Formats: sequence, C-alpha cells, structure tokens
Amino acid sequence: MLEHADKPYEVVCYHCAQAIEKLLKGFLIYHNILPAKTHNLIKLLEKCIEIDQRFDAFFDDFDFLNDVNNEVRYPDWIDLTDDFVIKSINIVERFIDFKPIKDLNYNSECTEGE
Repeated sequence: MLEHADKPYEVVCYHCAQAIEKLLKGFLIYHNILPAKTHNLIKLLEKCIEIDQRFDAFFDDFDFLNDVNNEVRYPDWIDLTDDFVIKSINIVERFIDFKPIKDLNYNSECTEGE
C-alpha cells in the first residue's frame, strides 16, 4: 500500500492496530479469559501481562499504536507519515513472532471444519 500515489495511511495503521487487538484477544481467550469490549490495546495488554510478564516488552509499542489508531478514528489529531506506517507494520511483525503469540498457532486444538 505504501507504493500507491495516494498512500492510505489511515487504512494501514487501522489494520495494524486491529491485528494487534485480535491477537491480544485471542491470547486471552486461549487462556479462558473473556476480553473486554475495547479497542484500547493497553487495557488488553495489561490483562495479558497478568498471564505472562513478557508481554510488558510491548507496552511502548502498543501505546504508540493506540495513538495512531486514535488518529484514524479522530482525524487531524496527528499527521500520519511513512515513518508512522512503517513503525506500525514493524510492531505487528515483531508481535507475530513473539513466542507466546507464535505458540498459539502451533497449540491449536481445533481441526479443519470446526
């Protein structure tokens, strides 16, 4: 998306925040905790930290994504740039490779068709 003349910064940043939100909620559900109905990544992260302290390493990153996500929902708050988008994508890529999240994919008890 960064290759387009009209770069859809808002779309990219929104989906980065959504990906993190869904991964956090998935982790909580995997651990039998019903996540709050919120888009606030810090609130979700704090619940994950109660389960696994290693999640604390993402506090600053998710605080950044919360700010960027607010820009998408409330325009003119900050100017989104290539740097914001690239940082958002990098956060998602690092979190996908984070062992407690990566392990969810391998520990799934669901089979095809369930």
